[in-house]
Amino acid sequence: MYTKYNNFVVRIIDGLSDFKPVIEILKKGRPIAFPTDTVYGIGVDAFNSEAISLIYKIKKRAEKKPLVLFVKDRETIKRYAYINKTAQKLIENFLPGPLTLILKAKNRAPEGVVTKKGTVGIRIPDNEIVSKLLREHSHPLATTSANISGEDEISSASSIASIFKNRLGIVVDGGELKSKIPSTVLGCSVFPPILLRKGRVSIFSLEKFTRREIKLKRELGLVLLLVCTGNCCRSPMGVGVLKKKLPYWVKKRVRILSCGTSAFGGSPPTENAKIAARERGADISLNRSRSLSRDLITEADLILVFERRHLERVKDLVPESADKTFLLKEFKKRKPVSDGNIRDPIGGSLQVYRNCISEIEKSLKPVIKYLERKI
Repeated sequence: MYTKYNNFVVRIIDGLSDFKPVIEILKKGRPIAFPTDTVYGIGVDAFNSEAISLIYKIKKRAEKKPLVLFVKDRETIKRYAYINKTAQKLIENFLPGPLTLILKAKNRAPEGVVTKKGTVGIRIPDNEIVSKLLREHSHPLATTSANISGEDEISSASSIASIFKNRLGIVVDGGELKSKIPSTVLGCSVFPPILLRKGRVSIFSLEKFTRREIKLKRELGLVLLLVCTGNCCRSPMGVGVLKKKLPYWVKKRVRILSCGTSAFGGSPPTENAKIAARERGADISLNRSRSLSRDLITEADLILVFERRHLERVKDLVPESADKTFLLKEFKKRKPVSDGNIRDPIGGSLQVYRNCISEIEKSLKPVIKYLERKI
């Protein structure tokens, strides 16, 4: 169908209808917009260098930022890039899906998507519409997110039409997308692998299958969330210990948050919690309690909880957070700990709080070492 936006016409077709008009647009060198399993994207025929230049122009995108190659299946990845053992494991477990792998390019890879270092970013999107397009078009697509560089990602076809107007050849309407989180980008052409962009796939999900720790790009930071019950004792003390023990160069890149599964918003830490933390050189008096939420879970890269019931509450709220959520006493342990809970000291004596913060401090040692290695 044809839909008007601001006195000009943009063709928006039903996502599952005939793809011949879309393919004709690609053959003419015009960019198209389409839905993916993350956000809406813009793409052109990957072997059309003039069309690739046009994408950079309409996106206002710096030419040093390479486009991503969308391919139809795993076999096609082998055609354009060299696959090492780490990449093979990730391809088998995450593709199709929201993961972009940076691999060493083969000579036959489209020149317009190969970096000066000889690498190429490749992804197989897990979306019925773009998958069908990739199967029917003879070439892979050179792609990027459908937004002006530096601005928010877009989750609807009508928004794309309003922003890009007649600079696009066609917009394939896949409806409103639920996610505004882009794909995770992982550099697999180096050892150890480097996380280049955070996205839908967590770093812990990747490490589960690579069986090795992944480094962070220098510009990236992490968000660590501590979860207890009331957010007035254990998690504030944990925040205090981390801020005291983490090296300065790690603290600069780790944002530490806390909350409680049954917290009343705005409450200060208990007096004994403040004293126990102060005895270790940490001031937690400015902490104010807040309740666990989906937004906090989604924002966090690593979630540490104090009891198994907290673990279940986090997973109930956001099931896909399971791979990044750990019982604190079990973090980086190969086997479950028989008594993994750190008990709530609320209502106890100062000595009870001292014992609790000692247990927290001991349990945080593997976390601190992990963050130091990663950053």
